[in-house]
Amino acid sequence: MHRAKQSSDIHLGGMRGDSHPNNKPSEDSISKKNVQFLRGISDTFGGGMAGIGLIFIGVFVLFLNESSIVISSQRLADKLNTIADVPSLYNILQENNNRLVYISGPLKTNHPLTDGQFGIEAHALKLRREVQMFQWVEHRRAVPSGSNEPTDISTVYTKEWRSDLIDSDSFIKPERHQNKKDFPVKSTTFVATHAYVGSYYIKEALKEKIEEFSPLPPIQPKEDARIQMVDGFYYQTGVSLHPDIGDVRARFFYCGASGQEDNVLGPPQELSILAKQVNGQLTRFRKGNDRLDVVHFGKETVRELVIKELNIKTNLGWTLRVAGFVFLLLGFMLANNIMYKIASTVPEVQDFFLVNPLRFHLLASFCLLVVITILCWISLKVVFLLFAFVVVFIPFVMIIKFGSDSSKKASSKV
Repeated sequence: MHRAKQSSDIHLGGMRGDSHPNNKPSEDSISKKNVQFLRGISDTFGGGMAGIGLIFIGVFVLFLNESSIVISSQRLADKLNTIADVPSLYNILQENNNRLVYISGPLKTNHPLTDGQFGIEAHALKLRREVQMFQWVEHRRAVPSGSNEPTDISTVYTKEWRSDLIDSDSFIKPERHQNKKDFPVKSTTFVATHAYVGSYYIKEALKEKIEEFSPLPPIQPKEDARIQMVDGFYYQTGVSLHPDIGDVRARFFYCGASGQEDNVLGPPQELSILAKQVNGQLTRFRKGNDRLDVVHFGKETVRELVIKELNIKTNLGWTLRVAGFVFLLLGFMLANNIMYKIASTVPEVQDFFLVNPLRFHLLASFCLLVVITILCWISLKVVFLLFAFVVVFIPFVMIIKFGSDSSKKASSKV
């Protein structure tokens, strides 16, 4: 057993918890304390300046994000009108050199991919080998002791298949639980050197974008490899039943079947590509800041490819929108006094602010987000702008109506 000292403040906290079990603060009290804490900071000059800084950061993030999405959308739309025509996959037109071309057809590779370590062979664009090693794993568990005694640490050691290397030198008892310092066989990905769609050669830059892997179906290893497959894993003969520390096993994944119709992976997969043609080769399109190259499995139209690429950028855009909104909200909350001064210029808005400051900050953050979006998209989407204007206009109407109702109630009470 290994002894580990426990800090006195943690120990005292545990004693208080045992003697007064009902003193645990509720979630409501914690949330109120958090709001009061933010209000306390907002009352200081530094808090107000920090709030203004966060507002500027939020505005910057939103402008940068929306501008990027708008520019990408505009460029993708423009590129749809400049894509060169490819009448045949097997007739490469030299006049299309250095232009964007769209092709769709079955994937083809000249030779199967082979893993000599495990005797696996597959007709595919990529073959990924994931290796696990049999290792010692240490499990630590704190065992509570007497009130005046340090906490005991209980250690249990198990043998497990792990894909990450475990350093046994960091164990509490390393002398009887030694792991190998490195994997004898490493995880890797084999990539076909020559890959085609029709007569078009796919360059390495485009191959890097293709990462849709699937588990490799059961394949019988070569006889001279002395490998056997058990439950989807490949072992050296005899290892699966009685593994020793340092033994390895592997499983395989493939990407892009490229063999014949009767291949164990099935028929060749369709590949749709939008890329630049250079002397019969397809590579990434780069022209200054203008970049466009899309590769997807399946038979898809050029418009479907562009929409998928735009959706990827849009998903990232929504993440940054949420981040910008959070910056704005925290900024408005920290700059609470400054916001009150601004709100007091309009009586209806002031009444709404006094009744529920948090709701006011939420509405202000949302409205500013939509205004920034409008300014960035103003040159593209007229219908979207009309909708956004209505979305921004409704909260202000609600504020004014709420403020007037509050004033009427207050005057009637008087």
